[in-house]
Amino acid sequence: GMFYVMMKDLQANHYIPPLYTTYNYLNIPFAYPPLAFYIGAGISDLLNISLIDVLRWLPAMINTICVPVFYFLVKEIMEDKFKSAVATLVFALTPHLNAWLSVGGGLTRSLGTLFLILTVLFTYRIFAKNDTNAIWGAIIFGSLTVLSHTESTVFAIAIPIYIWLAKSRSLKSALQGGLVALGVLILAGPWYGMVTSRHGFEALL
Repeated sequence: GMFYVMMKDLQANHYIPPLYTTYNYLNIPFAYPPLAFYIGAGISDLLNISLIDVLRWLPAMINTICVPVFYFLVKEIMEDKFKSAVATLVFALTPHLNAWLSVGGGLTRSLGTLFLILTVLFTYRIFAKNDTNAIWGAIIFGSLTVLSHTESTVFAIAIPIYIWLAKSRSLKSALQGGLVALGVLILAGPWYGMVTSRHGFEALL
């Protein structure tokens, strides 16, 4: 219900983030990562679809897209099509995961998970394959993760660090990781800067 109201708040405020959401009239700071709300509200306005239908179908569609994207990640790591297919089948059929990405707050969780998988894919290419071209992908999808879901952001930081420790531990790749972090800060930082300037760090904590 709160995500529905937050999208309505964006529409009513001409897509300028309001100070507070009107959900339950409790003056809850409008501080949640906003990307999914902008996408959902934008689809609703552009296609004249109700926000309820957006909340009903969009998370499931994004959840479905996560499955082939996960396959490409596993294939990058295992370099074996059969093992990658089996791992992807397990991923796709995990009951709690399907529910978690589709119902309730699935609008933000599914989007965060999709961008998280892509972030891990590109950071793996940087640290394990020494692919400097992957830096741009890591920056873009890392930023989209940070702007989509708070919990996915934690994993988007922790998993690449683990990959670096397991696969690289070189100064060059550490500097590349720092470049990715800087890029994400430049792209996603303005939102968090606005939130902290309005509500302080307490809202984020």
